[in-house]
Amino acid sequence: MKNTFNRIAAIVTAITVIDLAATIIFLLRLPDNVPVHFNFDLVCDKIGSKWNGIIPSIIMLLIVPIFIITERNGKNIENNRKPFSITLILITFLMVGVNWFMLALMGSGAAIGDKMSIGFQWAIMLLVGFVLVTLGNYMPTVRQNKTLGIKLPWTLKNEKCWNLTHRFAGKLYVIGGLITIAMAMAMKIWKFDSSVFFIVYIAVIMPILIVIPFAYAYMHRND
Repeated sequence: MKNTFNRIAAIVTAITVIDLAATIIFLLRLPDNVPVHFNFDLVCDKIGSKWNGIIPSIIMLLIVPIFIITERNGKNIENNRKPFSITLILITFLMVGVNWFMLALMGSGAAIGDKMSIGFQWAIMLLVGFVLVTLGNYMPTVRQNKTLGIKLPWTLKNEKCWNLTHRFAGKLYVIGGLITIAMAMAMKIWKFDSSVFFIVYIAVIMPILIVIPFAYAYMHRND
């Protein structure tokens, strides 16, 4: 499994380098000032330097090596290698997808007040849902470590609490992922207002996915 992880790490690193190079080439073709921020309705509300668009690629280029280094120096390395590999792949493709979604907005030529309708917001939601379902399936297999998983004082100190919390969170993530996929398909098929979906997702679903596992871990801190 170690050789497999090393191959995955090499491929992911190559993807991040290619993504950065492609981003630079794309940005060089844009005017100096471009739309850099859109609200939930995809209405442009800020114009700025096109080089803001390079930030996600640089962040990704930094995150991947850090993730690889922490995996190799973490606790339960052998047991966690497979979920680490899956997580690394998912994070990379999610960040690449979001990066090019943002670059598409920057290259739209929108002015302040212009509303975009680029038509693939649903694809981002679909990708997020797929990530959540996949992570949910692998989360129960993650063993105690300080890099991957729900890292709280009581989960790190209590192995049983860690295992219970990750089994519970895994189920919750799968449910949340399926709901996200359903929302994405509704956006695509019935042309629902994407801004409403994004607001509901950020204000309701994401807090549930974060807060409930934390509360569950606290309840089982002394098991």
